[in-house]
Amino acid sequence: MKVLFASLYELITGQNQLADMLFKAEGVYFTVGLVMILLSLVGMAIYYYAINHPKFCRWYHWLLAVIVICLINFSIAYAMADGVVFDTFGTTAGYVTQIVTFGFANTIWTFLFAFIFSMCIKWRSKNAKYSPF
Repeated sequence: MKVLFASLYELITGQNQLADMLFKAEGVYFTVGLVMILLSLVGMAIYYYAINHPKFCRWYHWLLAVIVICLINFSIAYAMADGVVFDTFGTTAGYVTQIVTFGFANTIWTFLFAFIFSMCIKWRSKNAKYSPF
């Protein structure tokens, strides 16, 4: 799984020094990837089954839910990568761009997985089964 998540993230970020550190650090790719998948699934389940109100079944409400999930996952990826760099060098001074890029890669994958989960679970929702379309 570590290699799978590494290849997903490095598909967007490319191979750089941060990617080498995250791959060698124990469980960073796996932890961030697993949290990304779980939060995407749980977030979509909450939207379709817990919120599930006729007022909140528009496409922009779905997009707002996905954006919230993306922001949470961005901050998790940023914090984990920042922690690895800080533990290694004692500063994050030369790696901010790479850390932010890793966070954005996690955001892109979050959006994609949230969309996939949304298409898979929306049909059982009473009110929001046509959201986002």
